[in-house]
Amino acid sequence: MSAAHRTHSAAIGLTFDEWSAWRGAARNAGYEHLSDWVRDVVAAAISESDRTDQGDPKRELARELANISALLGALTDELGGAPTSQSQQADLAGVDRAAEELSRLAQAVIDRW
Repeated sequence: MSAAHRTHSAAIGLTFDEWSAWRGAARNAGYEHLSDWVRDVVAAAISESDRTDQGDPKRELARELANISALLGALTDELGGAPTSQSQQADLAGVDRAAEELSRLAQAVIDRW
């Protein structure tokens, strides 16, 4: 797979044993770089999850609610730097409450099935 211009990164902490296991699995699979292996393993897991969940309206609804909640959360992060007026602060608080409520609803849908 050709490397697209990457603009984001994800960092996770690993114990030495976890790192060794991951590195060994990557090498056994023919990967020179651990990051390439992690990227492919995660992409395969997402793809498998999508195939498993396909057609389940509850899972699709929960996923959409979670996506909307994440987008609202990102919006509040972007706007949170410097709300300049009292009405902007109130709008930001409203978006924050909506994100929390959507997150709660998504979890409720997941928990009920």
